[in-house]
Amino acid sequence: MREVLIKTFYRENGDYVVRLGNGTIHKFKSEKATKKFLADTNRFLTEFTYRCNSILIELYQHEREIWLIAPDFKVLVDHTSLEHYIKQVYARAIWKDGNYFAFIDLKKFCEFAKQAIKSYRNAGRVASTDTIRRHRLDHLFSQVQDLQIKLLNYGEAECFGTFATSRFEDMSELTSKLKVA
Repeated sequence: MREVLIKTFYRENGDYVVRLGNGTIHKFKSEKATKKFLADTNRFLTEFTYRCNSILIELYQHEREIWLIAPDFKVLVDHTSLEHYIKQVYARAIWKDGNYFAFIDLKKFCEFAKQAIKSYRNAGRVASTDTIRRHRLDHLFSQVQDLQIKLLNYGEAECFGTFATSRFEDMSELTSKLKVA
């Protein structure tokens, strides 16, 4: 099984510092705590890439089906570029700036996946008469958005640090933990 293995941290004023590509900076007092955080982050990124891969498979299926029912449909996002971003995470993670690039490549995957979904949803018959496919694409779009929020907020709030499925009784609880840009 493939694993993302970021490992870059440095010392600053007696603290161990980890900078991630989502803009967060994490400071620790011990090297052991720093390595634990990196291991947790690696598990998060590995799970994230597996979910991205599942989304890529589903996107490819939608493209092939739409290609059959909408002959004039033009692909706006090439699936090889989406696959490229997933592969880049594994290749670049071991670089000195791997902490940064892993998050950036996954962010790009999410952006391009959302573009692809929008183009599929607006394709000819899908936009006008294929209600079931539209709902499947809407659901896929919301999955990508949720993943992107988890990625951008990783390390910022407890509710975004894992892939545990939890329910919020009140939406104000969720919005209060979101990072304001």
